[in-house]
Amino acid sequence: MTLDTSVTKTSCSFLSIFLPFSSTCPTNASKSADSVTTTATTHIREILSLYKQLSSFSSLEPREEVNAVFGNLVELCITTLSDDAIVSKILKDPRVSAITPHLRTLCSTGECALESHWANLLLLSPASDTTINPLSLFPYYKNYLDLSRLELNALLAITPNPPSAIAFLGSGPLPLTSICLAALLHPTTPGLRILNIDHDQAAINVSSRLCATLPGPQSAVQEFKCASATDDATDLSNFDVVYVAALVGMSLAEKEVVVRSVVRKMKRDALVVLRSAHSLRGLLYPVVDVAGLERVGLKVEVVVHPWNRVVNSVIVARVVG
Repeated sequence: MTLDTSVTKTSCSFLSIFLPFSSTCPTNASKSADSVTTTATTHIREILSLYKQLSSFSSLEPREEVNAVFGNLVELCITTLSDDAIVSKILKDPRVSAITPHLRTLCSTGECALESHWANLLLLSPASDTTINPLSLFPYYKNYLDLSRLELNALLAITPNPPSAIAFLGSGPLPLTSICLAALLHPTTPGLRILNIDHDQAAINVSSRLCATLPGPQSAVQEFKCASATDDATDLSNFDVVYVAALVGMSLAEKEVVVRSVVRKMKRDALVVLRSAHSLRGLLYPVVDVAGLERVGLKVEVVVHPWNRVVNSVIVARVVG
């Protein structure tokens, strides 16, 4: 969505801690178990508190108090935890698992509101060839730029040529990924075209107006279409790569329906980029069932889980069905 706003997701590199076998050091094992419980309990308390605060807001339009709660939630979810047992204990806690679907929905709503706010704000200060890029004022611009670079390098790891025809499903009112890809690819990719697809006509209207203010090359490659991700009338057969935004398909079942529909409309050997989440970041975004992608006609090529401040995991899969 675009919230501010990935093998496990946190802000720092993960260092595995190898605990002693209980048979050789039961005292340390006991202390470790106590530490897991204590850390998990603290995180659970914070997650529930932040959820309660978000749920209490009459609107998630960006403002100081809303931004502060979302910021605290993101920081909590990208915090590096030293033991997978802690993560498991948190996510499997009945209180946390019960609120997770609604928490993701709140994050989606907040992200869309934030993007709409900034898209309209940026329209008042359009970019030019001689001024500082106003897009960089968006709080999560660097996150999107880093994620776009990560995804592009993942693609280049499995295909010799950069993609020249890209579709992005769920582009939203502030299509930062498409804008970043245009900036990264245009100088060396003749004939580049990027189709931004969203089911919300208002989002398409705002994003198309915003992109029209960008410097010539970045603006020229952008196209826009209002359509559902599962719309059979949307032809994806001419695209090298199709991106599926993290918030397109909020449950496993919904995500599978979307991806199956997308794959059916793509050419064989084309690539799909899926954004997922892991560890506590799965509280912010839906987690893609990597093992289940084979069922919809995809062969997984690359899975990347950043440890830095990039929130999303990246899955690149090839159309084989």
